[in-house]
Amino acid sequence: MKLTAQLKLQPTAAQADALRRTLERTNEACDWIGKRAWESETFRQYDLHKLCYRDVRERFGLAAQVTVRAISKVSDAYKLDRDVQRTFRPLGSIAYDARILAFAESAVSIWSLDGRLPIPFVCGEPQRALLAWQKGESDLVFREGHWYLLATCAIPAASPATGPAMGVDLGIRNTAATSHGTLHAGLARRQFKEKRHKVRASLQSRNNRRARKALRRQSGRERRRITWENHNLSKALVAEAEGTQSGAIRMERLAGIRRRSKIFNKHTNRMMSGWSFGQLQMFVAYKAERCGIKIEYVDPAYTSQTCAQCGALGVRRGDVFSCTTCGNSHADVQAAVNIAAGGVARPGRGKPSRIAAKCKSVSHCEN
Repeated sequence: MKLTAQLKLQPTAAQADALRRTLERTNEACDWIGKRAWESETFRQYDLHKLCYRDVRERFGLAAQVTVRAISKVSDAYKLDRDVQRTFRPLGSIAYDARILAFAESAVSIWSLDGRLPIPFVCGEPQRALLAWQKGESDLVFREGHWYLLATCAIPAASPATGPAMGVDLGIRNTAATSHGTLHAGLARRQFKEKRHKVRASLQSRNNRRARKALRRQSGRERRRITWENHNLSKALVAEAEGTQSGAIRMERLAGIRRRSKIFNKHTNRMMSGWSFGQLQMFVAYKAERCGIKIEYVDPAYTSQTCAQCGALGVRRGDVFSCTTCGNSHADVQAAVNIAAGGVARPGRGKPSRIAAKCKSVSHCEN
């Protein structure tokens, strides 16, 4: 599997200026290549290389491999859409490979318009451990006044785990519940999101210079907080699966749930639209894959309305599930147990016969 290690570069003022000019010059070259490709209707990388390589070298003064990477960037952009001419931001990221980038213990040697620059970097221990498997391209990124290097790392596959599957039920009231009875409450997350909504609404209603400045300063705070929480929660779920010797983690196939859900008011609509189950499922998937644990997705229909012991339909009121035969239990835990079993029988349709295994894409998720 492939993971990305994010390294924060610490260039001097002169080195930062050289990196900035390198980004601007390379993206200027990409704009020129994109215009040539559009006018000549030449989009394949091999053909575009023959058309533009020498002219780009002479016109923009880029190194050979930087020119190759610029041509590749334009070709990849046209793979997505050939209906419009592609343009590139002056400070958009550019790719480096082993010919123009070398890693040392705490520094990188990176090509720029001023030649090779030795630039120190800082990162966490997990990212530093990933660098042992660094392979392929790395992206130079300038974001909010800081320089980052996103290095691709090819992690060797782990030996497959064996054992019964662990079910995970995702929700808003309880962010996650496992078939072993572990609950991860979502109250603090809901309160945080509601508070951020009120702050944004108050600032937007003022619509003056100070309010707009405050909005820009707080931009992304909620997204970063939820991403951090999802990382921690996914670690806990995978650690529980490892600790219970589970061979697979089964979760709900939630694609299209926002379209199927009945929205009653603005508050419910906002909570549903901000439910980041897709990101959480993606984090669980790649962390589990590193441990050799399979990821499977099952039909969520009736999982929280069916008793996991006797299979009878019950009544759910809030977090409480009531079964006339087995008594009361937690609805989300009941759902997680049913998910671990592969789903439940739908009235008149029988039990689902197929469990969808994890695929390489994450198109089944919504963010």
